[in-house]
Amino acid sequence: MVYTINMSLDTCKAIVYHRDTYRRTGRGKTGFELHYKSKPCKRKALDNGYCWQHQYMIK
Repeated sequence: MVYTINMSLDTCKAIVYHRDTYRRTGRGKTGFELHYKSKPCKRKALDNGYCWQHQYMIK
C-alpha cells in the first residue's frame, strides 16, 4: 500500500519528536548525546483535529 503525504486539513495537528542524531558533547567516549527533532504528525485526523494516537492532547 502506498501512502501519500498530504499536509491538508485532514492530517493531525500534533507535533511529534523523533530521534535525529548522536552529537558530540564534552570529551571522552561517553560524551555523546541523543538529539531529537520535531515534525508534524502525518496521520489522518479524526473529527476533532487529532489522530487516534494524539487524542490525549485535547484538554
